[in-house]
Amino acid sequence: MDKPILKILHLDDDGLYLEQFSDILKKKSDIAFFAVESVSDVASFYQKLDDTAPHIAILDINLGDDLDGRSIAAAVKKKVPTCVVLMCSDHKGPATVSKCFQAGADDFIFKGGDESELAIRLFGAWRLKQQAGRTSPAKKSLPIVAGKMMSDAAIRIERILQSAVSAVHVRGESGTGKELIGEMLESMLPKGTPFIKVNCGAISPTLIESELFGYVKGAFTGAIADKKGLIEDADGGWIFLDEVATLSMPTQVALLRTLESGAIRKVGASAEKKLKIRVLTATNEPIETLIKDGRFRSDLWQRLCEATVELKPLRERMEELPQLVEHFCRTMTNGPYQTAASTLDLLMAYDWHEGNVRELRNCLRAMTELSINGVLPPLSLPKWFWDKIGEAAQEERDDGQDIPALLSGQEKSLTISWDSPTYPSFDAMTQMLLLQLVKTEFGKLGKVSIRQLGKIIGMPKTTLSTRLRTLVTEQFVSIEELGRMVSVGK
Repeated sequence: MDKPILKILHLDDDGLYLEQFSDILKKKSDIAFFAVESVSDVASFYQKLDDTAPHIAILDINLGDDLDGRSIAAAVKKKVPTCVVLMCSDHKGPATVSKCFQAGADDFIFKGGDESELAIRLFGAWRLKQQAGRTSPAKKSLPIVAGKMMSDAAIRIERILQSAVSAVHVRGESGTGKELIGEMLESMLPKGTPFIKVNCGAISPTLIESELFGYVKGAFTGAIADKKGLIEDADGGWIFLDEVATLSMPTQVALLRTLESGAIRKVGASAEKKLKIRVLTATNEPIETLIKDGRFRSDLWQRLCEATVELKPLRERMEELPQLVEHFCRTMTNGPYQTAASTLDLLMAYDWHEGNVRELRNCLRAMTELSINGVLPPLSLPKWFWDKIGEAAQEERDDGQDIPALLSGQEKSLTISWDSPTYPSFDAMTQMLLLQLVKTEFGKLGKVSIRQLGKIIGMPKTTLSTRLRTLVTEQFVSIEELGRMVSVGK
């Protein structure tokens, strides 16, 4: 296979380091050829960026004259979306690295420490970017996925399988597709590799331990013969523990002991058996909250979340809805179907907060009853859809008398500020702006409801509730202060 030619654009105000960096990459490399362009000022960098569209941009943090390379990262991503951005500095504190990643960097290079592996690091970062640009892993048996989130998750699962990660946790609301992650992982395993699925919530708490670990004859009343457990069935492969948050405390202790020791002990047995398993877990409950409540062991949680896959609710990725609708219409029984343009508009306007993608799929299935030559018109939308639309309209009418007063005094502008010398991330600025809006409305009118606030900014109540919770969890505001300004129950 021919080695790729990677175009590198390097910005640093240290001419000596630019020369050293280039010399290292000019040496023969077994993995790629590197064409390095070195510049020492921002103007030249932007000109070269437009002219060459590099594969990789290297940005120093401190560029002199109070210039910060992190502020350039976002511009690079916008101008050349496929470009890999690496920040470099001789400051090695974790806070420095964290801020670079928040600014959009794909990797970080320590000056005077990472040069020996420079070619490998650059090639690796570029290859990861290439993999992320694929629609899905090249697996014939991979389940059909729709939407960017699931395509990205499939690529990530493929990487995890090739890594040393032995425990993966999937979190997301009900209906976001946690089971599909399990199907993806199973489809990518070599033929014959065990993959055991267990719905922990469907097994009685009094039976779950014996089901998972097995038991020996005479261990308890009714144990008339030795029984092999589900964990032992997964030896050499994976076990998928869905609804893992429902495990009892004794079972959590036993599971932790097995994962830490690599050995299993059946109920009633005195001897252990060595085994090798990897674990996939899923839950729609925030385990951190369960830990605070004393319902889940923090040491087991640490063991289960070596890698985590976050599945966003559908209402936070509505740009994927048309693709999801097309996918379901193409794959439903007696199809393919298609939606009328007006139907899609109605689906886009609905707040999918109860069942997420599962709710959308069930809605489309119900609509096929009244399809016209394979087309799903607005008339085909089920009764529950219209009932919920009616409830939302009634809520708007109930709140209508409060809205004019809110809107009439709305500020023409909002100002946010930050202490850091660099720009905060886009998400952070959005959160800061939301908090400032809450404070502004509170200052004018006193305590407001979530529904009133949602009317001002044109955001569904459920989505706004999620955003407000994020303000608390990410420590932009305390729960006490937010509760003083917003009636979270309305």
